This record gives sequence, C-alpha cells and structure tokens, in this order.
Amino acid sequence: MNRSAVLCSVAAAAALVFSLAAPVSAVLGELTTPSVPFARDYPPEAREKVNTALVRSKGATFLGGHFLNSWTSLRYSGDTLALNHFLDALVRCPGVTVHVGFKK
Repeated sequence: MNRSAVLCSVAAAAALVFSLAAPVSAVLGELTTPSVPFARDYPPEAREKVNTALVRSKGATFLGGHFLNSWTSLRYSGDTLALNHFLDALVRCPGVTVHVGFKK
C-alpha cells in the first residue's frame, strides 16, 4: 500500500470512530428526603401511595440516598420488623417492583 492509501484508510477509520461517539448527559445527585422518579403516565393516586410508604416507615429511619437519571438508591436503618413494614407498604402500591440488597 502506498502512503496516501494508508492515510486515507486511517482517516476513514478515525471518521467512523468519531461519528459513532455522541454526547451523553446524565443527572446525578444526593437525596436528603426519600423519593423516587415516576413515569409521566404513572397514576397520581399510586404516586401518593409510594411516597407515603417511603416516608412513613414504622421504625425505619431514612439515612439518605442517591439518584442517577431514573435509578435511585435509598438507605434506611431499622430492625427486621421495620423492614417488614416498609416492604409490605411498598408491595401494596400498584405497579411497584421492589429490589432489596443487604450490605454488611
């Protein structure tokens, strides 16, 4: 291959790589009160039930949380009974899926 063919190949490869790169934006933040994002079409009555469950956790204390776009992590402290009340309140909310993780 001659020099100009190599330069054209490198230029074409670079153009392809840069054309695939797109600007990305994200929103990251800290939560001082318990909250989660909702889809636009999520019913207002259901939003209220979820928010009530997040705030009124018998025996559970909200410690803080973080969000990244639509992903949210909330931290609470409390005993087993408090956790059971909290999860019970959440599973009674329409359209809610709960994922729980424990750290030691």
